[in-house]
Amino acid sequence: MKRIKGTRKMKQKLTIEKVLDLYLLGYTTHTRIISKAKVIKDKIGKTLIDERFIYILRAYIKEREEVVCPQTVRHELNLITAALKDLEINYGLQISDRAIDMKIAEVQSGIKAIRSLNYINYDNERDRRPSEDELFWLRTMARKMPNQMIFALELAIETGLRKNELIQITWSMVDLKRQIISLPKEITKMKKGRKLPFSKKVQELLITLQIHTRTKPTILNMKYDTLGSAWKRCREQAWRKCPSVLTLRWHDFRHEAISRLAEKGWSIPQMMVVS
Repeated sequence: MKRIKGTRKMKQKLTIEKVLDLYLLGYTTHTRIISKAKVIKDKIGKTLIDERFIYILRAYIKEREEVVCPQTVRHELNLITAALKDLEINYGLQISDRAIDMKIAEVQSGIKAIRSLNYINYDNERDRRPSEDELFWLRTMARKMPNQMIFALELAIETGLRKNELIQITWSMVDLKRQIISLPKEITKMKKGRKLPFSKKVQELLITLQIHTRTKPTILNMKYDTLGSAWKRCREQAWRKCPSVLTLRWHDFRHEAISRLAEKGWSIPQMMVVS
């Protein structure tokens, strides 16, 4: 067919996949964000940000709720919102390159669509504490594992450190003599540095752990995914002896650690320093 002079290929509207790809340019090493984005792109990546966007999101939420908890769905929606917000802030009035074309007003409509879902009407509070029987079998199985799982487990129970914080601690952050871990803002959830006091038991754990990982990049020498997989195996093995352990989450150790401090008579301001 003879090409008509002066015509050019039409630019495509912005899809969720392209929105996330642009956003991820600033998070090329953040594995958790990348993995969340991959799930979204696999499910609804080709979806356009148009008047049908909200209906696609409702179907997506319904489908995801069958396989993951509401908190996970909320995190995924927050990621899409953050990516759209990033475009709104950084691209002026028009997003335009060789492949895409979209007005910022359309991006803002996408943000409003997500917010209009009001996906917050669920109880996300947990007061789950592991029983002594559950802790016994978790520790038993963790000791049989080849990596530093037993140390990760004990440190989580005693300090309440988040998984992402725990795996990034280096020996330079640990002061064994003063019994303090100095957490830089780069590894904390709230992006604020804090000093974490620890007990004599934690001091003894760290002294023992030094034998294995003193020359390693981090005190546990484990990546986030490695610890996640190890925790899953540990829990599944403990489940054979103690079925209730299957409902336990790693994050429940934070509640356990803070509860233990309260039982020891710590004040609220002291516990806030830890949490």
